Amino acid sequence: MNLELLERYRIHILSGALFAAALATTRLAFDGRTTTYFFMALLGQAIAGALVFLWGDRTRPRANLGWFLVVLALGAAVGSTTETTLDPAYFRILPLGILVGFFLLHDLTSTPSLMLGSVVFSALFHPEIEWHLEGDARAWWIAISVLLGVAASTLERERLQARAAHVTPWSWTVIRLAIVVLFTFAILNFKEQIQIGRLFEMFGADPRGEAGRWALLSILLAALVGATFLLRGKKAAQPPGQAP
Repeated sequence: MNLELLERYRIHILSGALFAAALATTRLAFDGRTTTYFFMALLGQAIAGALVFLWGDRTRPRANLGWFLVVLALGAAVGSTTETTLDPAYFRILPLGILVGFFLLHDLTSTPSLMLGSVVFSALFHPEIEWHLEGDARAWWIAISVLLGVAASTLERERLQARAAHVTPWSWTVIRLAIVVLFTFAILNFKEQIQIGRLFEMFGADPRGEAGRWALLSILLAALVGATFLLRGKKAAQPPGQAP
């Protein structure tokens, strides 16, 4: 591979690989299917990359009928795995890899949110296993999935911000991710004392059931919307004499 091309897309490759690993761990177990999930996520991104290479800007996601139909088809495939016996590796993980691949390669600002949302949805709405059973094991697997999703989306967000705003030092990015990891592990280790489930019961939602899963997903989406407005980078100053 051309070294200049590799340098240009090195962050794309890293965040895409972390996203694939996050989707793989939404299997909530480590077995042969976990490996299949990982390679299907990579294959989806590779398919998107090949189409972008062939057709260029014509593959950029836009608000038009063509892309509405594409998203509708991919979304239908993903949604169909929540209630049927269709294989998630081909009807969920592969379409999510394709969709995120298009957003990633075209540098869309919604890519980090799409990455994290895809991981959380795939972990919570699992068609093959009862995710709420064996609480400790399931909790740790979901935590690992989301942490990998957070890492992938954070790297992508910092890359996008660096294009038009002040660059965040990598050391600060690592520190922020480490704080998220420590906070997550603390919650998991002291969940019995904290009793987070009682918060959902106050609103009439059992976190172990269908309503609880939609409540968790809604909280994530609300947090992503808030973070989008609160954490926007400040545009870098234009050099003197240069047109804005």
